[in-house]
Amino acid sequence: MTYLLHSFCQFTYVYPSPARDAVEVHLSEASLAAASPAEPVMVRLFDAQGQPRAEQRSHGERVLRLKTDKLPTGLYFIHILRGQKVLSRQQLRIEQ
Repeated sequence: MTYLLHSFCQFTYVYPSPARDAVEVHLSEASLAAASPAEPVMVRLFDAQGQPRAEQRSHGERVLRLKTDKLPTGLYFIHILRGQKVLSRQQLRIEQ
């Protein structure tokens, strides 16, 4: 996986944090402009051990919602990807 060094704020913001039932990932124009039909923007949620727990692909939507209600309390990481390139990442706390 390739990491691009961009400010997270340039690409997206996550609400709420800490999350309970769901988290909304708001994609910026810059993140959507980085997408193409062959490589759409994907939001992936990883647990602290690096295991993927949820993902959502953007088909032009600015807001993606990831359900977190079935996940245990803990620290998670959200990656915004285009293909294998990580555009940005942020940590997220989930509390049940």
